[in-house]
Formats: sequence, C-alpha cells, structure tokens
Amino acid sequence: MGSQIEPAGSNERMMLMNWRLLLIAAPVMMSLAQEVNQREENSVLRLRSFPARRVTVVAENGGYFPVAARLKDGRIAAVLRGGGSHIDVRGRLDIVFSSDEGETWTMPRIVVDGPNDDRNPAFGVAADGTLVLAYIVAYGYPPDKTEAELRRIGTVNFLRASGIYVIRSRDHGATWDPPTMIDLFKGPYPSPYGKIVTLDDGSMLMALYTTDDFMKVPMPTPGPQANYAYVIRSTDNGKTWGGVTLVGTGFDETGMIQTKKGDVLALMRSGPGVAPSMPKQALFLARSADRGKTWSVPERLTRESEIPADLVELPDGRVILCHGQRNYPMGVHALVSSDGGRTFNLHDRLSLSWFANNRDTGYPSSVVRKDGKVVTLYYQMDDPATHPKSARCKALIWEPPADWR
Repeated sequence: MGSQIEPAGSNERMMLMNWRLLLIAAPVMMSLAQEVNQREENSVLRLRSFPARRVTVVAENGGYFPVAARLKDGRIAAVLRGGGSHIDVRGRLDIVFSSDEGETWTMPRIVVDGPNDDRNPAFGVAADGTLVLAYIVAYGYPPDKTEAELRRIGTVNFLRASGIYVIRSRDHGATWDPPTMIDLFKGPYPSPYGKIVTLDDGSMLMALYTTDDFMKVPMPTPGPQANYAYVIRSTDNGKTWGGVTLVGTGFDETGMIQTKKGDVLALMRSGPGVAPSMPKQALFLARSADRGKTWSVPERLTRESEIPADLVELPDGRVILCHGQRNYPMGVHALVSSDGGRTFNLHDRLSLSWFANNRDTGYPSSVVRKDGKVVTLYYQMDDPATHPKSARCKALIWEPPADWR
C-alpha cells in the first residue's frame, strides 16, 4: 500500500484544534458583507482539541493540488500532481485510490505524463460513473532556471498553456480515453480547477479561470494577471463542454458545490491586477439558484491569504469550507455553515494543520466518509528552493463536532 498511519507522539499529527474567537460586541454569525479583519485586541482565543488521524498519501516528490472524489464503486480517488516541484516542466498527473475510507492509499499511478508540464487538475464523477479529469499542458519554461528563479520571474509572465484537455475513464480509473481539447478560450493561460460538480439534473459544472475576456466584461484595472472566473457545462457525462458563464472578474481558483437544497456555491480566490481596494488572495462567495446559469454578486468571506477553497456537505446539512491558511501559523483551516452556505461562522474555525514550513501548502480537498467523518487531503513541503522534491500529500480523518455550527 502507498500510505501509512502517522505514529503517535506528535500533537500536530494526532489532533486538530478549534480556534474559537469570541468577539466583544459582535454577533457570532457574521454577514458576508461585513468586514472580517477584526482587530486582535477586540477578541479572545479559546482553544480546544479533538482527536483525529493523519495518514500519508504521497510521501515525497508529489501530492500537489489533490482533488478527491467518491467513485460509484464506493472507493475514494484523488488526482494530484507529481514528478516535479510546484513550478516545473517535469510535472505529471497521478491518481491514488482508497478502499477503506481514506485510512490507506495505493501507490500513485501515472495518468498523464507528456513532455511538457501537465498540471492544474480538475476531477469529478459523472452521473453514469465516468471519471472526468481536466488539466492543462503548460510550456514556456525558461531553460536552466531553478524554481526559486522562476518564482521571482512570476509564473504568469512566462507560462503558457496550449488549452484545457479532458480525459475520461469508464472503468473506475483503470484505463483512460485519449485527451480531447476544450477549445473555448484563446487567452495565454486558461486553467480548470477543483472538483467537477455533477448537478441534480445529471449535468456537470467545471470551474475555470483565464485572462481571456470571453464575455467582454470590463476589468476594473486590466493587467496580465487580471483573471476571469467562469463555469462551463457538460450534458453528456463530460464528453463535450460549452455553456460558458461568467461568475466574477478578478478571480481565479474556484471551489464549488451543489447543496441538498439545490443552490450552487462558488468560492473564488481574488487575484492581483484588479482594483487596488480589492483584497488579494481572499475568498469571495457567489451563489446560483439555477444550476450555475446566473450568479449573485461575489461577497468577501475570508481574510487575505486564506485560499483556495473546497466544500463538502455533511449528512445533517452543514456545509464545511476547507481552505489553505497562508497566514502564520500556516496550514489548513475549516469553517462551517448551518444555513446551506448563506453564512459561515468565522469565529469558530478548526485548524486542521498548522505546522507548514512556508506558504506553499494547502489546496485541501475533502470527501465525507460513510460513517459521517471527513477525510481531507492537502499538501505541504519544505523550502521549495532548497528541497524541491519535499512535497507530500497527507489525509486527515476527522469528525466535525456536533456543536460546531
């Protein structure tokens, strides 16, 4: 097997923490439109710990950007990036499986590995059980540059993508069809992201972002990194895609879910290159009541550097938002909503991981287990400049507290 349960003796490994902020003269449930940057002197911190299990999914040189899904055969699968560092032409896409609800995982199996950088997976399961994987093939890496040097250049300034590709598997991931291209966007860097959502009518929604103004919507401050967040739709189990719909301007990586009530939630990462007053790398929430055809005006939810987002719904209707935490202590946090995602309790958050060595961490992806617990995959690594192969993927198995609302 490709994973093991972490040994006892480490608080970070064996428990998760509850950071309960009791704000003076402030309601517990906060409207999304309210300012979330509360001053430190206006709050107190209440700490609790809960038992959890942390297992290794990929031990080294892989595990970036995991996207997890429940298969029709009952297993949990996750697609992740391996083969290279965060910014590396050697990148490929792997898949891992768990037959015991996330307790153990298979060794990574290569799904996509071409001569350029295969990256940025989006993954989902169609209504008929077909696995659908979208990704980009990035090129344009300057020769003989280290990752540290590439980061200083700025990814968007040199990377290009030949388009968004889709592959499908109709035997639960054993074999995959040849790739087809979604030729909808002409910008230099279109990219899918996160879970591909199968809606209650059987259609599928995929989130993507690009510098291409497909809808001819003006950007507040146009620039090379001024992204547009879209969704596209498939009505044939991921074979073909169309129905481009704009969700918001100035956003990129978008996590989505359709709740049991039918609403589609989209949590988008704000990006650079937009209005100076717009926070950078915060989460904004948009909602759709018509399966993603129209969207509400995005409203800010988190502080800066609390990105990107992943969403799951518990059997009792609570919606859990997991996001990367790139403020110290860095790791992964979780928020909860008890009203179908209309509001999230910003003052009773769980810290699922808090010992990351740097900001290159997070990208959580969760699946609800059959016993009601949650398994959350995420990655972390050492200094990417000195230890480029140190990336590893972990899975946290945890039970949301009954009074966490």
